Amino acid sequence: MGHVLMMAAVQPFLSGAISKTVNMPEETTADEIAQVYSEAWRLGLKSIAIYRDGSKRTQPLNTRRDESRKGSEVETDTALAPSGAPGEPKTAGRQPMRRRLPDERRALTHHFSVGGYEGYITVGFYDDGQPGEIFITMAKEGSTISGLMDSFATVVSLALQYGVPLKVVCGKLSHTRFEPSGWSGNQEIGYANR
Repeated sequence: MGHVLMMAAVQPFLSGAISKTVNMPEETTADEIAQVYSEAWRLGLKSIAIYRDGSKRTQPLNTRRDESRKGSEVETDTALAPSGAPGEPKTAGRQPMRRRLPDERRALTHHFSVGGYEGYITVGFYDDGQPGEIFITMAKEGSTISGLMDSFATVVSLALQYGVPLKVVCGKLSHTRFEPSGWSGNQEIGYANR
């Protein structure tokens, strides 16, 4: 379970999955393997690989001492950690922490008009000047574009509050294209094509 817990500690900070094999002793039962898969799912892992000792003729890692080569190898203990209460999530060291903005905060609002669509983008700042949330008001309330912009702004805001650097968020979204595109009418924004 140590491997699963280590992966779970890192997974919230990655957009993809972790490539790490969970090594298990030869005497591992099918129920114990199922428990690892279930626990990985409960902890939000996107993928998991399991290797049971002795399942191949040759392997790079052994979990038992070879008596004929006494002293040349170190015994590796890969026994499963005891399980917690059913349905209870495991904790693995440091959990992601959300840094919420104060109830009263500084904000900056830009007006824009792109391809005939007008809107406003508002950025809320922490006391240290770092952005912590965005709001995008565009089109009529209840419209598809309004809903998409609300959802997009919520996801970006949560990413910022959980410590994802703004540069990483922007880098992940760069080079995507969609309509409408064109001059925004705002000097601070310029041409919008992404």
